[in-house]
Amino acid sequence: MYLFSFAHRPDALEVEDDMRCNYDRYRIIVQNDCAKISEEAALRQIEIDEKYGDISKHNSEQEDKKKYVLLL
Repeated sequence: MYLFSFAHRPDALEVEDDMRCNYDRYRIIVQNDCAKISEEAALRQIEIDEKYGDISKHNSEQEDKKKYVLLL
């Protein structure tokens, strides 16, 4: 059985991290709501990004590598 410890008080860094995470969560909810994206679609996209990575980011990294090789 777990008993909540009142002795633990989060330090300023933990509080700041929690506030930043909550802000990001709320921001994403508002963006998805304005874009008329359902929660299921957003979760599906997150799953795809985690499984296969961000395809657009991967493509831009490959283009950057090609440009770098051409500059040499």
